Amino acid sequence: MLKFVFALFYFSLTVAQAADLDTNYVTFNVSERNMELSHNESSAATNFKSINATYSIPVFSLKAGLEKEIFENQPLSFTLGGSYGLMYGKKKKDFLATDTQISDKVSGTFYTLGGTANANFMWQKMRSQVFGGLNIVKSDTKYRVTSGLFSSDASQTNLDYKEDGTQSFLTAGVRFFDNKLGLFSIISLEYEVTSTFTNNLTASKVDGASVLISNPATIEHKPLVINLGFGITF
Repeated sequence: MLKFVFALFYFSLTVAQAADLDTNYVTFNVSERNMELSHNESSAATNFKSINATYSIPVFSLKAGLEKEIFENQPLSFTLGGSYGLMYGKKKKDFLATDTQISDKVSGTFYTLGGTANANFMWQKMRSQVFGGLNIVKSDTKYRVTSGLFSSDASQTNLDYKEDGTQSFLTAGVRFFDNKLGLFSIISLEYEVTSTFTNNLTASKVDGASVLISNPATIEHKPLVINLGFGITF
């Protein structure tokens, strides 16, 4: 009886995995994460007004990738791949106590390399996977901060930052395949485990004139990333 149950379970894992499964994938993902900026910039310039504030900016990413699955006909398979993406974030914040308005813009590009181990099973007559793995992300990000008083004739301060980063993420999620349509959906979470960033102030101006700045802003990347996407098999 035990052997029969085991055989039935094994069959349920593999019944949808025909020998001619397409195992090359084009993927598209949308993700969100938060970045926290702490502004403590100061300057000897008389027309420079310090921001002295900390706040979060939601940053959205869109990426496209290529993946390859191996051992697809087995209960345990592996997927390797890479992707390229764009990121964008924007926030405007008013500080009534100091009569100051701040506008932040975040933009950048990134690419990833990684892989997952997949546990294959059937769900609602669809080939499905629970997966876990590791992603390495290289990013190039620009931050532009504009601040000034509410009055239209007040001085305006512009600060530009550039950041290069390398991060590694543990990832876990699920994939659901529709073999007839050649499509699958992706839901996953990523959690940062290591990171290295180089952050530089590339420009600091008040009303278009350059000023010297000390105590540049610090940027903290929140570790959790939420991903939603789909893939095309071929």
